[in-house]
Amino acid sequence: PEISALVVQSIQRFPQDRDVQRWGLASLGALAANDGAYAQHVGESGLACACWALRADALADIMLVQQEALFCVHSMLPACRESLKDGGKDLAGLVAGSVSRGLRQGAAGEENTVWGLRVFERLCASRRGPSALTPFANVLVEAMVSPFLCPAAAEAGSAAASLMAGGSPTAKQRLAPHRTRLSKALSELAWKTGEAKGRGCKDERELQEWAKVIMELLGEWKTTQDDGDEFMDMHTSFTVASEKKAAEQAAKEQKEEKEEWKKRRASQV
Repeated sequence: PEISALVVQSIQRFPQDRDVQRWGLASLGALAANDGAYAQHVGESGLACACWALRADALADIMLVQQEALFCVHSMLPACRESLKDGGKDLAGLVAGSVSRGLRQGAAGEENTVWGLRVFERLCASRRGPSALTPFANVLVEAMVSPFLCPAAAEAGSAAASLMAGGSPTAKQRLAPHRTRLSKALSELAWKTGEAKGRGCKDERELQEWAKVIMELLGEWKTTQDDGDEFMDMHTSFTVASEKKAAEQAAKEQKEEKEEWKKRRASQV
């Protein structure tokens, strides 16, 4: 575990060096993720290094540093969660700021969003986490409806939103008005993912499930006719389109099999 202390010392020695910060935080995060003993050995000092990178103006817009800082926070949290004040409200603010900056970077901030939302999810898993994250619910929503959202970020964000809504009535109240936007964004991403990876793939199915969970969890959507109609229309259209695409793919495969069989027969003759 002593190696993690050496990494922390290097990060602290060169606070303005973007390369040292990037690779130092990446190394510390990898060590902590691989074995909790490394995180426990450096404790709060390791987490403080990552927080400094998230807070420093000189590093604020360098996404390669920001994403490694978020990865490091995610890896260090299990060992440092008990030491967080107010359930991690200060940390949540730093993470929210980084996620917001990443969203402004467009596609270049995609990895930043993934790790930011994974930190949100991990923070929400603690008793006071949902309340600590409540002031930053708008950042979670904007990340979830971003056109650059990827499946990994969507699943982490969905889990965070579910934990927030389940753990804090105030958080649920803030998220509820956006339930249709969130569910629609997840359904659209599920469709795109199925197009890219094949209909019925694991990511597509999980995103579809999250779309339904979010819609149902953030209030009794059936009692709100406009939201309910919009969601049901969207879900029905999605299902019909998916079934049509699957049928077309099956017909195509069947045709190819027949052609292949004819070729084999012809070669045998």
